[in-house]
Amino acid sequence: TVYPGLATLVFAACGIGSWREGRHRVLTVTFAGLALLGLLLATRSPLYWLFWRFLPGFGQFTAVARALCLVGWAAAGLAA
Repeated sequence: TVYPGLATLVFAACGIGSWREGRHRVLTVTFAGLALLGLLLATRSPLYWLFWRFLPGFGQFTAVARALCLVGWAAAGLAA
C-alpha cells in the first residue's frame, strides 16, 4: 500500500492552501494536478478508460498501486 503518512498529508494540505501566496505557484498546481490525476486513475473514473483506449501502452497499466504511487509522489512534492 502507498500511504505517505499523516504529517505529509497535513503539509500537503497546507501547501495547497497557500498556493496563492507563495512564489512556487506553478509547482503547487503541478503537484496538485498530478495528485488529482493519480486519484482519478486509481478509482477507474472515465478518465482511466479514456487513457486506456487512446494512450499507447497504457493498457498494461492495470495495477491501482501504480496510480497511487503517483499520488504519494505528488503529496510529497506538495509537502515540500
